[in-house]
Amino acid sequence: MRRLTVSELLTATGGTLLAGGESAAVTSVSTDSRKAGEGALFIPLTGERFDGHDYIDKALALGAAGCLCARTPTAFLPDKFYIAVPDTRLALKALASWYRGQFDIPVVQITGSVGKTTTKEMIASVVSQRYRTLKTAENFNNDIGTPLTLLGLDDTCEAAVIETGMDHFGEIRYLGEMVRPHIAVITNIGLDHTEILGDTLEQIAREKAGILKPGTRAVSYPQTPEVRAVLHEICAQRGIPLTEADASAIVPLTDGVDGQAFTYRGAEYTLPLLGAHQLRNAAVALETVTALRARGWRIPDAAVRAGLAQVRWPARFELLRRAPWFVLDGGHNPQCAQTVADNLARYFPGRRITLLVGVLADKDYPAMLAALDGQAAAYIAATPLSPRALPAAELGDYLKRFGKPVTVCADPAQAAELALAHAAPEDVICAVGSLYMAGAIRTYLRRENDENSGH
Repeated sequence: MRRLTVSELLTATGGTLLAGGESAAVTSVSTDSRKAGEGALFIPLTGERFDGHDYIDKALALGAAGCLCARTPTAFLPDKFYIAVPDTRLALKALASWYRGQFDIPVVQITGSVGKTTTKEMIASVVSQRYRTLKTAENFNNDIGTPLTLLGLDDTCEAAVIETGMDHFGEIRYLGEMVRPHIAVITNIGLDHTEILGDTLEQIAREKAGILKPGTRAVSYPQTPEVRAVLHEICAQRGIPLTEADASAIVPLTDGVDGQAFTYRGAEYTLPLLGAHQLRNAAVALETVTALRARGWRIPDAAVRAGLAQVRWPARFELLRRAPWFVLDGGHNPQCAQTVADNLARYFPGRRITLLVGVLADKDYPAMLAALDGQAAAYIAATPLSPRALPAAELGDYLKRFGKPVTVCADPAQAAELALAHAAPEDVICAVGSLYMAGAIRTYLRRENDENSGH
């Protein structure tokens, strides 16, 4: 992040200086008092069960230079600044939007229902071969993560690839106003967040289309006819050129557990990620490169090939072990579950598969499990490390309806240990259902690998 003075913070947020001088400056922004280090701006957020204003003094004591606040503190610490704003969350957006405007660099914004993060990683890997590129970390893609990502821009950045998700209506439009992309990418749209967006693909597509702003170029995954119709309608209304990746132009060459090779529009590429759907995501990345080139940014063919060959993304049908095979996938909706099922059938035909399952209670886990069951010989239920998790015992009771052995083991690490202990070398263990689950299992396996190697 560039050094910002209090005067600039006041300009960006429209706030009022309560204490401190306008010449003071910050070099980072944090919404977590525990991570508000030396020279940081602390922005306290308020939720249903917490109020960051209660931790202002703590953040400042750790070295933060000052804070925004919607609730005036009872006392001001010396040598710190305090800026009053009506709403700290909106002030964070305003600051990020103003700060984004200080950079004249190519920006790609990505949204969709499925494949956002993987496509982001592909595009960032390609673009970074030519430009120093800021990308959204992990899935840090909501109305807090996105502005914090943008505030990570600095004078070394030559491009940015920003992923945006959503958990409430209007969020994609809100984030698009902040990001202001040159290229707007829409990945596969399916029935996700139906409780917020509606229960038809057309409704969901219209919400995701909030990313489409006049002056951008749009790139889309090969969508269903109803989604395609919505995107074409909106792009025509807003005067936005739209390119849809062409699934028929993908020609698979080789495919195995170590990766795949393919051609797209006659050019050959390799990809370490598994699954036919990843070829379609790669086609989206390739069309994004074409769109960037049309805007004047030069990305050589060699950079494109190298970027796709080097892309990595954990927990996307990720092979962690062999003998027994251990596959990790953080997919958490029916579309992702069907992809996992297809990949298990594709890469491990005829093998005994144990599904290690953990889900969040607010997800459509019945549809997810229905898609996966055809590949399962047995289940182990676990509780993901999230307050939204469906308890393992409740999940286990649900799994019994499929008529296969079910073991309940609340802790994900213990569940992975149990699965490995009972698997034959040729068997497959697939952990699926939640990124929270995937993270816990990845940590366990990494620790076990270190112990076994003597590290």
